[in-house]
Amino acid sequence: MPIRLSSPTSRLMIDPQLGGAVTAFDVLAQDDWHPVFAPCRPSARSDPTQSSCFVMLPWCNRLSAH
Repeated sequence: MPIRLSSPTSRLMIDPQLGGAVTAFDVLAQDDWHPVFAPCRPSARSDPTQSSCFVMLPWCNRLSAH
């Protein structure tokens, strides 16, 4: 079940089943909600890289000894 965090001027949706991926982040400006990140794609339910934002832990890409 997604977690919603909100304040009077922002709202954030996080999906723990996707490793904490952000599925939506909106801010209130001029009496209307505006997305900060691109909307989460329907395919993100099985692929976190299709979400609005995802955590890359413990690292991403290649590691080097140098």
